Amino acid sequence: TKRHEMSANYPNVDLQKEYGNLNEKELIEVDWIDDKVGRGIFAKVNLSSGQEIFSEFPFLAVPFEENKVSVESCGRCLQSFELPHSSLQRILGSSPKLNAHSLPHVKELINIPSKIKCEGCDDEIYCSQKCKEEDWKSNHFILCSRNGKNEAAEKLRRFCRERRNHVPIQVAKLISMAICRALSKMGGNNDSNLDECLEWSWRQLSIFHSDLPFTDLSVKFDGNLSYSSKEGGKEPNRSFYYLSGRGRFEDGVYSSKERRQMDQGHRMICNLIKQIVQFSLFEDLNQFLSPSICERLNREILKASIEKLIRLENYLFLVGVVAINAQSASPLSPYMDYWKNVKALPKTSNSPFAPTLSSALEILVPILSQLPRDISRIHSSQGGALYRILSTTLNHACLPNVKVEFNSRDATAHLIALKDIQKGEELVECYVDPKNNYEQRQIALKGQYLFECGCGRCQFEGAKVEKSADELIKEHIKKVSQILERLGESKPSHIDDPQRSYEDDLSKLLPLLSLDTYSQVEKSIQSQLLSIFEKLGKKEEIPFSVERKGSTLENAGRGVFIKGTAKAGSVVALYGGIVIPPEERERFDSLSSNTKEYTLKRNDGFVLDGNLEEESLFQKILLEKRGIQAEKLLRENPFAIASYINHFNNIGRPNVLLLPCELEVEKLGNELKDLIPCVYFSGDSSTLRTAVAISLRDLKDEELLCDYRYALNEKTPEWYIPSIE
Repeated sequence: TKRHEMSANYPNVDLQKEYGNLNEKELIEVDWIDDKVGRGIFAKVNLSSGQEIFSEFPFLAVPFEENKVSVESCGRCLQSFELPHSSLQRILGSSPKLNAHSLPHVKELINIPSKIKCEGCDDEIYCSQKCKEEDWKSNHFILCSRNGKNEAAEKLRRFCRERRNHVPIQVAKLISMAICRALSKMGGNNDSNLDECLEWSWRQLSIFHSDLPFTDLSVKFDGNLSYSSKEGGKEPNRSFYYLSGRGRFEDGVYSSKERRQMDQGHRMICNLIKQIVQFSLFEDLNQFLSPSICERLNREILKASIEKLIRLENYLFLVGVVAINAQSASPLSPYMDYWKNVKALPKTSNSPFAPTLSSALEILVPILSQLPRDISRIHSSQGGALYRILSTTLNHACLPNVKVEFNSRDATAHLIALKDIQKGEELVECYVDPKNNYEQRQIALKGQYLFECGCGRCQFEGAKVEKSADELIKEHIKKVSQILERLGESKPSHIDDPQRSYEDDLSKLLPLLSLDTYSQVEKSIQSQLLSIFEKLGKKEEIPFSVERKGSTLENAGRGVFIKGTAKAGSVVALYGGIVIPPEERERFDSLSSNTKEYTLKRNDGFVLDGNLEEESLFQKILLEKRGIQAEKLLRENPFAIASYINHFNNIGRPNVLLLPCELEVEKLGNELKDLIPCVYFSGDSSTLRTAVAISLRDLKDEELLCDYRYALNEKTPEWYIPSIE
């Protein structure tokens, strides 16, 4: 019997089918509460304080990147490989110095699993062959870098490692699990097609997506950020709600520039995951499917299905899933099993060589006496975990009657009763620290989970507080922003700091040109540029040329291609167009009808507008100032098309970089001045301020691709995905 009837907006879902076999003891059941709360867990029998109600192995667990620095753990179950003395050393600090021989009888009392590595990468290690095989079938078949062949997989791992962020990996694993399940189902049914199987597998994961499963692989938006099913029903979607609310919350913390960078990061990660999936499926699909089915799944079919599944809105949807549902899992350190076994030793023994409690304590007491007194248990590995039951049905209250503990060496979660619970009573935990006061709890709940708690405790304590949770949040944000400002943490980001990016680019060229200093690199570039002008003026042969034609990238229009060969570190193209001084930016923007599609911001604040098309402002100014038609100039200097080089969009790696450079016009002489493909927006200068495209490796008959580093646009284009090199 349902406690409340489901709204007509919800499809008819059998919760017992989803949760019918919760636990062999059958102590709890999942039932519907109402449209606002959704599902909940209820006691089927009377429960006693301290009783373990049920335990659950994670549906998916991912080690925290910051934890991986100090503790190695299984990539599937989070079981730690840390030795007991290492666990104690982490807590004690540098003194006393412990080693493998500091603790007695370790080999006899504790079993540390051997590390089993993935043969195809260094990213994952496992505690058992079972964990390795299950993880491979579940998701690692797709995410393995295959000894460096899957470059996108290596980039994603490096991105997460450097930024100490496990969420992109967790989202990638969820997507991979959906695909692997679909392929497994397809392998058992020769008549099924890939899209049908993907929709089925996506539905299996839908238990995490919101309070009820949805019925369409595609995710659609309406004005209320709800999901619209094929049948026309609307389901309030917590994941979209989270992202929408989080966006409003972050508007008060981050600048618009920082928000743009965050959006760019989402697009970059989504694109990387798509590349990882495509490579793995194209490379090793026969591991999952029979040869006959593989023949039916050509690259075009696979690519179309992948494009349908791995879209930005679906990626963001899963980010919301992780943000709302993921639990911080902290398995016990192997030390805890060791200590448990120490306490179980016999007090005495007839054999002088047999371990005894007294002999062990004689060595351990001086060490353990230095531990903080409030430590009752020691955890080792940590990670983010999703649980099929706990993550989707255990609701919040500030006066909880249950808690989640990690009492084993893997990420199995144990639900423990905090008090006697009556049959039919809902089980609730506190999502935040219950010892916090009303304001602290509301700020934490609104900031992380985007709801305002109205439990009995909050109603009582909140009656004395006149401010709403939203007002408390705003005050909290203001305080945090002021603290960050005082600490000097509001620094410009890498992408928006042209000078720092310029120096980083120069550092990349040092080994390519076998030079030692930045100034030597700048002189080398100036020398190469001058040589190109001289050879063009004398009509001497150059070992390569550049031209515009249809790009190899999808929907990228025309690109720039090199014909012939160029060594790494060569200047291969020049940025033609208008040079706008910093003080003229505002006037240029008011007069120009250009779309800023071809603009580049130099490290000195000058801006280059590389739109050379007919009717462009460049053509007009060039004719007015120098009496030259742009078409004639580009025939005589065909290298001046660097502004048309396409962004590589994280497909492979950039093969050129765009670097600001300068050249004194007097060095060219009067006969070569007409080859200069740049004009100043106003006035003139004896210094040519431009940019050049420089090869990052040896090039031969291929498209030039760069990373657009300096976006002049107030709003970054939707197609832009920054590099994570």
